[in-house]
Amino acid sequence: MQRALATGGMPQFLDALFGAGTWSFDPIENLWIVPDRNHPGPGREYYCIGITGDWFKARLSDEECA
Repeated sequence: MQRALATGGMPQFLDALFGAGTWSFDPIENLWIVPDRNHPGPGREYYCIGITGDWFKARLSDEECA
């Protein structure tokens, strides 16, 4: 699975998991970024997924999102 994701399969995986067009790729950080649409707030949360399939969540406060 990790090899498939690292060799171009991640966009298709993210489309299937979160829906087409819901994610973006940050070429500087080499991360796919997906908003967590279930986060009730305050602020916003994002799934940050690395090229090897490892991931973490990031939270931004309302002030950081303004």
